[in-house]
Formats: sequence, structure tokens, C-alpha cells
Amino acid sequence: MPCDYSLDLGGKTIRFDVKEWESQPPTSGYFDPYAPIRQKIQAGKKKFKQYKGRGEPCVLVLCHFGRQLILLDPLAIFGAMCGDFGWVIPCDTAHGVADTNRAERAFLEGGRMVHHAPDGSVRLRNTSISAIAVLGSLDIRSRRLRIEYRRRKLAAGRPMSIEEGLAICEELDQQLEPRDPEVRLAVYDNPVPPAVPLPEQFPSGPYDERYGWYGVRFLRTYVGAGLASIECEEDGEGIVREDPLGLRAQPQDDAEQAFGGQVK
Repeated sequence: MPCDYSLDLGGKTIRFDVKEWESQPPTSGYFDPYAPIRQKIQAGKKKFKQYKGRGEPCVLVLCHFGRQLILLDPLAIFGAMCGDFGWVIPCDTAHGVADTNRAERAFLEGGRMVHHAPDGSVRLRNTSISAIAVLGSLDIRSRRLRIEYRRRKLAAGRPMSIEEGLAICEELDQQLEPRDPEVRLAVYDNPVPPAVPLPEQFPSGPYDERYGWYGVRFLRTYVGAGLASIECEEDGEGIVREDPLGLRAQPQDDAEQAFGGQVK
């Protein structure tokens, strides 16, 4: 059975297969953020097997709009690909002392692209998948509201009461025009070398992002102009965005200042 979509770009035919999760009521109990993604990777592997050896990039597209908890952020995607995210801490077993000062963040076992065996060996697999793309949306209006609120707060030059903060939020909510969230793609390259790489021109949307292996670490290799503009304003106002893997660091930054995406 053929894949869902094909696109000719940069002299290559890119194959896309879209996977989503059926809507189910939320559940309670143990939560594994990687398992749902790894199941889709296995399904995508079977679909793309027919294109192996043809030099055509194959992209597994994930989307989720249901109520159950499915995380599709960089940590969950790269963790599903390269192994559970965790810490490696040197330990002196003779004295029972751990050297926490030398703790390193790393991807451990369970990865679907990088598999770590119990004996310590590493095996590369699922090379037919060039990248995972997450189809989602970006609420630009909410981010603009946060920027303007931050500006008002800094301009006040003093701590504001809860009532003052709520009044500013209500005023800004009336001033900013309604705006639908922007549809966007976040693309995560398969770090395994045998995988057929995507053309550099993909994606190209104003709010798209692409993450990949840069030298010895994972970094963001593309950001659309619209998203870059919003982030620039946020940086100017001192708004901090979550980036646990250090993906938005510049390539020339000292590797010790941001997580290098080591695969243990």
C-alpha cells in the first residue's frame, strides 16, 4: 500500500505517511511519554519498507488532537528515537559515593533508531525513516499577549498586585485582534547516518522548525521567519522559553554550556 503523500523537492521525491491517535478518554496511572511514539515509528517502518534502497527520503508525520496525553515535544520525539532521556552519574562503587558534579544528560535505552543492548552494544535501526515531522499549531496571539504584558510589567518599575495584573490582561485581550493558531511543522531528523537525508529546503513555513544532528549534538537547524521574529521580541523582554536539550543554542556556543545530545 503506498504512503499517504509524495512531494518532489530539491530533485528528490519525499514520501510522507501520516499517523495519528484515535480519540480516547484520559486515563490515570503510569505514563510513558515514549511508548505511543515508538509504536508509530514501528508502523511507519513497515509502510516505508517498500521505498528502501530508492534514495527517497521518508518522513513519518505525527499529529494528535485527542484528549489523551500524548507528548510530541522535542524531548519526547528524540527520546523515542534515541532512548529514554536520563542522567549518567559516575559512581565510586568501592566507597558508595556518586560524583554528581560530573553528571551528564544522555539518551539511554529503548530508542527505535538507536538501540542499546544490555551488554552495552549499540545497534542502529529504522534507517528507512529520514525524519519525524510533528504537525501542530502555534498560538501567536497568546505569545504576543505575553510579550505586551511583560513590557507593561517592566515599565511599571515595581511589583504589581494581582488585581493590576488581571486588569492589564483584560485590556490587552481587548486590544489584540482575534487570531487563529498558525499551522506548523516541527521536523526531527533521524540521527542515524544511513538514513536518506531530507533536502535542506524542507520545511520552509514561517513558523516551522527543524532539528538535526550538528557535529556532536542536536541543534535547531531551521526556524521560520515568523517564529524567529516572535522569539526575538521575547528575548528582548527577558522571557525565558523551555529548552531542556539546548536545541536553540548557536552552533558556535561552547558545548559545555548546553546539552550536546549524547547517546550513551
